[in-house]
Amino acid sequence: QQSYGLIAQEVENVLPELVTEDEQSYKAVNYSKLPLLLLQAIKEQQQQINQLRTQLNETRVEIESLKRVICLSHPRAESCRGAD
Repeated sequence: QQSYGLIAQEVENVLPELVTEDEQSYKAVNYSKLPLLLLQAIKEQQQQINQLRTQLNETRVEIESLKRVICLSHPRAESCRGAD
């Protein structure tokens, strides 16, 4: 049977609040805090994704606007073929 775990020293570099140390200086990961931190990270990541989607949509609109301007003066340009 395989078991999985985290190396406390590696976790401590990223999330020191998850690591405890006993009297003999042995480090351990407090797994009970991990789900809440993961949920928070997912929420933050989703906010970033939403911001990037908004930026992407704004960029698409800008590109289409620029394309229309270019096609007015250069209607035979390759990107203008079939454009309105």
